[in-house]
Amino acid sequence: MKKFIICIMLLGIFSSCDKSEDPQLMYPDYILAGEIYIHHYEGIFYRETAPGWILLENQAYIPPYKDEYLLDINNDKIKDYKFELKHDITTSSENITITLEPLNNNGLVSESTNPSLLMPLTKRVTINASNHWTTQKCMIHKIHYSQTDTIKEGLFLMPDQRNEYVGVKTVVNDINLYGWIRISKTWGDGIWIFDHASTVGY
Repeated sequence: MKKFIICIMLLGIFSSCDKSEDPQLMYPDYILAGEIYIHHYEGIFYRETAPGWILLENQAYIPPYKDEYLLDINNDKIKDYKFELKHDITTSSENITITLEPLNNNGLVSESTNPSLLMPLTKRVTINASNHWTTQKCMIHKIHYSQTDTIKEGLFLMPDQRNEYVGVKTVVNDINLYGWIRISKTWGDGIWIFDHASTVGY
C-alpha cells in the first residue's frame, strides 16, 4: 500500500513538472516572400498547390465563364482566400477579371494609394505588420477587349513572371500569421498559382 501511494506521489510530481515546462508556442512576426523555412524548419508551413500547379483561366475562351480556387494557407481545414475569375461578354466587348478575396477578416498586401489593387512583391521582400493591409477583395488584373482597343488594368500584367508574390495575413485566435502566395500571369488571360507559405506556431 505504501509503495502504491509513493508511486502516485511521484507521478503527480512528474506531471506537474511537465505542465510547468511546457513552453507557449512562438509565432514569427514576419516572413520573407519566397521563404520556406525559418528557425531550422520550424515556424513556417509550406506547400505546393495540389494536384500540381493551379491554372485559373478560361481555356476554351468561350464566355460567359466563371471559376474559383479556395486556399487553406495554414493547413487548419479552413479556407482563407478565394481566387476568382470572371469572363463576361456584351454585344460590344469582353471583360476578363481575376480577383483575390481574403476570407474571415484576413488581409492582403495592397497598393498603398489604391487598396483595391493587389500589390505584387518580389522574392525576399519582408511581409509583416508594417505592410499596407486591406481586408477587401483586390483585383489581380482586368482585361477589357472591344472592337477598337484592349485595355489592361492591375499590377500583375507581365506573363510568366514567376517570382511575383502576394503578401497575406491570416488571423487565427487573434494571432496574425504572415505568409505569401506565388502566382504568375499566363500567356493567355489567366494566372498560375504555384505554392504558398505561412508562419505557424512552433
